[in-house]
Amino acid sequence: MDQIEKNQVSLGENMDSMKGNIDKVKGSVEQVMRALNNLFASVYNVKIRKGQSSSAVMYIRNGPDSTSYIGMGWHIAPDLYNDDDTHFYVVWTADNFKNTGCFNHLCPGFVQTSKKDYLGGNIGATSIYGGHMVEMTYSISQDPETKNWVISNESEMLGYFPASLFPNMAQAHQVGWGGRTSNSQGGPSPQMGSGYFPDKVFTHSSYFKDVAFQVESKGSVFPYIQDVDAVSDRPDCFYARYYGLLEEVGYSLQFGGPGGSCGG
Repeated sequence: MDQIEKNQVSLGENMDSMKGNIDKVKGSVEQVMRALNNLFASVYNVKIRKGQSSSAVMYIRNGPDSTSYIGMGWHIAPDLYNDDDTHFYVVWTADNFKNTGCFNHLCPGFVQTSKKDYLGGNIGATSIYGGHMVEMTYSISQDPETKNWVISNESEMLGYFPASLFPNMAQAHQVGWGGRTSNSQGGPSPQMGSGYFPDKVFTHSSYFKDVAFQVESKGSVFPYIQDVDAVSDRPDCFYARYYGLLEEVGYSLQFGGPGGSCGG
């Protein structure tokens, strides 16, 4: 699973992404995270070659050392699909990829219920820098009765991960949004997101907007700036910026960058 371990930005660990740590609201069983709400994510297609990948992801984690993980989003991964198109994907593990986990349907785990959309599907048209934006809407939620983790795309339930897959994730205590790249061939890193750094112009850098999560005792919770960590392991190549509440796009962030020779 090297593809999700390298060059990451997030509200998340070892990534150019953003991580909202919600341990502050897990004081009782009623105060745990049950869902990542529907959000909007811009979709791009940057130039990628064999041995590389570039992705946007939102995720949940739990368990000792955050070993249980479910992520979903879009990525360009030629080694996985034999093309350089942008695909919708899901990835999971129950033990930090030691013995469990995979992308999409590459191993047993995800139970498909939709007959319309499938994991790994080609998204087709993508956003144009400075022009028309193509967005995805998706969510991860927990069924209150079965405790299964449900994956939805554009308000369509695609399927679920059985609760039995995740002995350490009866609920989630960490959420994140951001991007990742990998390059198994060495040399310069590929681009992330749109290929441009965050600049608060939402037709430039890749974004997530209307980010929120569900807490049983409180309903929708929005990640306030003081509760969010922005993490990048290669800030010279890509990084993330969380803006909090913006009038036109809600609680939002941008991430990405041009890649290149990262970290010397």
